[in-house]
Amino acid sequence: MRQYEKTMAWIESLAKEIPGFEKMLEIKGVGLISTAGFIGEIDDVIDSHTRNRFKS
Repeated sequence: MRQYEKTMAWIESLAKEIPGFEKMLEIKGVGLISTAGFIGEIDDVIDSHTRNRFKS
């Protein structure tokens, strides 16, 4: 198995643990990388908002 396939399998196995990941893959035109990236960005925003909330 090439490195690319190994990496994609690893990303998919991690992403499947995220609630809602499988549901997002049902959207036409949305794939593994798009979904993982979207969820990662949303998580960053939520974490940032939570950190800023407790900063003061």
